[in-house]
Amino acid sequence: MKHAKLKSVLIASAAVTFGLALVGCGVGNPSYDYKVTFDYNVGSLSDHEITSQYLAVQENSLIVKYPKEDDSDFRLKTIEGYDFDGWYFPVLDGEGKPVIGEDGRVQLKERIDFATYRVTSDVTLYANFAVKYKLTVLGKTEDGEDLTLKNETVYRGAMGTQQSEPFGTEAARADGYTLVEYYEDEALTQKFSFPYTYGEEDKTIYAKFLQGDWNLVETPDQFNSALRDEKNIYLRSDLDYTDVKWTARAYSGKIRGNGHTVSNIACEWTGRRGDYDFYLFRFLGAGFEVHDLTFENVMLRFTASVNPMNETGYQVSAFAGIIQNGAVFDGFAYSCVLEIERLAGAANADVYAYEICKDPPEDLNRQFFDVTINGDYKQ
Repeated sequence: MKHAKLKSVLIASAAVTFGLALVGCGVGNPSYDYKVTFDYNVGSLSDHEITSQYLAVQENSLIVKYPKEDDSDFRLKTIEGYDFDGWYFPVLDGEGKPVIGEDGRVQLKERIDFATYRVTSDVTLYANFAVKYKLTVLGKTEDGEDLTLKNETVYRGAMGTQQSEPFGTEAARADGYTLVEYYEDEALTQKFSFPYTYGEEDKTIYAKFLQGDWNLVETPDQFNSALRDEKNIYLRSDLDYTDVKWTARAYSGKIRGNGHTVSNIACEWTGRRGDYDFYLFRFLGAGFEVHDLTFENVMLRFTASVNPMNETGYQVSAFAGIIQNGAVFDGFAYSCVLEIERLAGAANADVYAYEICKDPPEDLNRQFFDVTINGDYKQ
């Protein structure tokens, strides 16, 4: 049935342009033909009543304005613990009345397409709300001890929606610790990966933390940067240096390799006057630790171009210049080929080459190193 006038309306300039007006507390008497009701269809979802919202429209109009979260004039209302899932037409019984389910909610048919639907009579649209299931994150130390988190780490989403990995202030945090991995089980044996798709039940996962500050490394560039800045490194993937330059020099931090491999490092070194010492790491300090990491297919080439002017000749190491006592190697493997070449101008050059370093610590396990040196050199 068409309506002649509505005495209590709030006129919006955009609404008038499209032949519609918001119905509420206001003044004015614009003409309109039909009323659109937005019924929140709460039923048993909440103990709090949510009143419907209304829109007055002219015949054959599109519904260009409807409740939205970011519309201050016509704001979408919410129900705690639920995601809004759109506006729907109702299922009707034989008498044309909406069918109500056991939960006190109107049963829904198809979702309205606001881009194409035109109003030709009074119409009531019903909201659909989907349950928000919980993804709870609990903190654990690497030893499996419970760890109190600084922030709430319960994330919510409707079934079928995805939760990306939380970052920044949204991620789990603990004083004096760094979050490094997520796990499915409390024993921290089965890794959990984001994104997570919410199902029909709540889920709990476990965040593993290491004490101190750690850089989570997944690329060669990140590895180079962390080595340069003396940051503790937690490796989360294999690293392939095929197209990346190796830039590390001195390092005294800790590396957790987690069984990953650093491969295909290639370095070309040229000995000339004033430039006599060459190595993958110039210096590894007493605080250096490496655990469960493999270096493979490291290819190094040294070329002596001139006779050196110093007394010690060229010093070339396939691994390090100096390794201080106290450095820790655990579950480590290093595979390398070092090629030594002389140009005519370096016929009398003394070239000293070492598989690990000149004076390795006595307790260093040499079996960790598989190094081949080819060419004319001294030890």
